[in-house]
Amino acid sequence: MEPTSISPDFLDDLVARTDEAGGGYTPEGQALWASPVVVDPEDLARFEGVDPFSEAYGDLQLELWSRWAGRTYEPTSSELYPFIFADHLEGRTAFGTNIEPLTLVHHHLSVARAVSALGLNGGDVLDVGAGWGLQAELLSELGFEVDVLDVNPEFVRLISERMERRGFGGRRIVGTFDDLPVRAGGYDLAYTYQALHHTPQPLATIRRFVDPLGTAARRVAFVGEPVLDMWPAWGLRTDAESLYCIRKFGWFESGWSADFLLSCIARAGLGVLLLRPITSKRDGVVAGARVGPLDPLDRTSWSPFAAGWLPGPEGLTSTGESALAFSVDDDAGVVVLDVGWHNTHPTTVGVTLLCGDALERSTVTLQTGITENVVDLPPGTGRVVSILIGGETWCPRAALGVADQRRISIEIVGVRTERARRLDPEPPTTVAAAPPPAPAGLLTSIYQRMRHRLPSSA
Repeated sequence: MEPTSISPDFLDDLVARTDEAGGGYTPEGQALWASPVVVDPEDLARFEGVDPFSEAYGDLQLELWSRWAGRTYEPTSSELYPFIFADHLEGRTAFGTNIEPLTLVHHHLSVARAVSALGLNGGDVLDVGAGWGLQAELLSELGFEVDVLDVNPEFVRLISERMERRGFGGRRIVGTFDDLPVRAGGYDLAYTYQALHHTPQPLATIRRFVDPLGTAARRVAFVGEPVLDMWPAWGLRTDAESLYCIRKFGWFESGWSADFLLSCIARAGLGVLLLRPITSKRDGVVAGARVGPLDPLDRTSWSPFAAGWLPGPEGLTSTGESALAFSVDDDAGVVVLDVGWHNTHPTTVGVTLLCGDALERSTVTLQTGITENVVDLPPGTGRVVSILIGGETWCPRAALGVADQRRISIEIVGVRTERARRLDPEPPTTVAAAPPPAPAGLLTSIYQRMRHRLPSSA
């Protein structure tokens, strides 16, 4: 089927036919929404050579949105959603009475992953674009003090009445991304749930979250946001559901590549963590945290993130998807990682480096044992370094016959910086040549002695 170019006439027809079908989630509506569409090549050409992090790029996306939506963007009128207030006030959840339990489970799971990933055990939270207030109620039940902000006055009224009935504190604020509140001492966490994609200036908005003279959040999390590759960096989403919402309601519906969103957080001066979706396309977490200087003798300085790591007596063990983050001196030229891999065969680990404006990827082949691995740093000042690590996992019990049943990956046993940038004669994806396979008994002995000695009760 040939894709259809997006035009005002096409969008009017999409809205009319969707409404005639009874909505996009009826069988007829689903069939209609399955038809492929493409952005007009002339529209795409306008973005060539424009820095996607710039205000000018966001302005071009707004111009495109105005033609697709058929109106001028004004979030206080465009980003609203009509609903029957009483139906949601009295429901067991703010979503109302017809929401499926598994949908609620997935919703709560994605928010809980963000809190767990950041190791947040109480504190002051800002929920931006709070919507129905479901996540604000959840966090309040868990003991957090939650302030909420939403552009829709009726959403804010709904949240206020439901939370006041249950004795929950916090402020309820009507406003846009330009109205992020200030709290004495800042926020322990500021986050969005499926809301950040409504801003036409993502980098400027994220910086506003952490502005020390403003909202001053120490941690940020963007949960359930559309991380996808419809555009090389970011832009308006072109699936039929998003186009329908743009034309019918006037919502700004954008999406980003993972690299773009990670880079925005890094450029805001935060350490970065990415947790990919596990139950749906929209339950991933992209998080950031303020970091301190690297102390090679203090493992707590190696990463502000709890997610992805199992702390041990000699280092941090990755569970397959993890991140290190810390600040380094201006004269640091490399980060040196002492990495352990204790399975019986070599493995390949993906490494992503974020440092200011730089984003670099490489792969490293690790042999059994401990190896020294060097990560070159880009030049610059005031640098926050984030190293995202993704690798194979294995089970020591299955491979070595020991008691440990965890799914684990590599172990970081040392992190330090050096001034000189090293010249590695080997290709960047290679370490030393593989040694002959070690006997299984020796590998078990190495494993038990060096890295993963377990209590006798394990």
